[in-house]
Amino acid sequence: MCFLVLIYSCTSNLVKERANSEVTDVYVDVDDVIDELDFSLFLNDEAKFIKLETTDSCLISEMKQISYVDGKIYIADELSQSVYIFNDSGSFLKKIGVKGQGPGEYVRLGKFQVVGNYLYIKDDASPWKLYVYDLKSSVGRLMDIDENLSYDDFYLQGDNLYLVANNNSSYSYGCYNLLKLGMATNEMDCYLPFSENLAKQHSHWGLFSNISQYKDSLLIICSNNDTIYQSTKDGTSAKYAVHFSKRELPEDLRQKDGTTIMMTAMEKRYIKGLSSILNLDGYFIAQYGDYIMRSILYDKRTDEHTVANVLKLGKWGDLYMWEYSFSDDGKLIVADSGGAFLSSWKERYSNRTFIRSEDKKDLQKIYEQTSEEDNPIIGIFTLKNK
Repeated sequence: MCFLVLIYSCTSNLVKERANSEVTDVYVDVDDVIDELDFSLFLNDEAKFIKLETTDSCLISEMKQISYVDGKIYIADELSQSVYIFNDSGSFLKKIGVKGQGPGEYVRLGKFQVVGNYLYIKDDASPWKLYVYDLKSSVGRLMDIDENLSYDDFYLQGDNLYLVANNNSSYSYGCYNLLKLGMATNEMDCYLPFSENLAKQHSHWGLFSNISQYKDSLLIICSNNDTIYQSTKDGTSAKYAVHFSKRELPEDLRQKDGTTIMMTAMEKRYIKGLSSILNLDGYFIAQYGDYIMRSILYDKRTDEHTVANVLKLGKWGDLYMWEYSFSDDGKLIVADSGGAFLSSWKERYSNRTFIRSEDKKDLQKIYEQTSEEDNPIIGIFTLKNK
């Protein structure tokens, strides 16, 4: 029983969830969706556009994840199963990570995170394996963590490694969706219990992003669950309950296995719930699938939200935000593949207005130098201070 295992492994003084905390209801009208939402209103007017170097040693076929840390651009490539690193002028620096079964090699590239001089990579083919690579030497090793863990996503914050189980039961710790491992003490704190039946039935599926941090606040989501949880130094608890106006998953369907849930949802067009979360200053962006992926931009201060099919940057020619991420220091990085950029520039961007003429000139020059097979075009922007 998951409960009995938990008593052994996560004693009651480690479970620090806040009781009776206030949960905010978020009602999403699935018929009230705008086509494009201008996110540039939240950004300063300065921007930098970069054409990444393209050579045989750094060809990016399909972007899996992008990140911008300390002036460097990191892109995980689905085809090569590696992470490519460029400087903020677009020059290729190195490739890190190797697919394989030898020392320091993973079977399937999962989420990565850059922390200081190290790159952490989750092996998506394993329920527990996490690798750490030295950014200087490119040497990697398997981290020494419990082999009985089972988690889908992770986030390293200071000395704490947060693991999101996503309704996967860990043999050593039981049915808890958030585990916090103290790297210095090797102690495990367990939060957010879930039903043992969900674990037995494998009533879950993979999400794009289960956890996101802003300063000392983490927001967490799980599959088969329309609640957004918050974890701070004061505790962990439900923060937002998302309600869709129609086509929510029936309760009896939620108890079945993940494959049945997915197939039935596709057939009857049920909304499976949130698929990603991004935590920002005063806002969060959550995505859900309904024919296409839709974005919820939620204002934490006013509890108002807008749902859109796509986010764009109106200050810069209505640039699409197809692939993007935010850095800890308030930067937004947006990426567009070479082929997609060429098409969008010709049909859209070049015919729209730019807040600064020099930015349009820079993109025009990039357009003239770009071919269909080239690496992504990058835009770097800065969030306004609130």
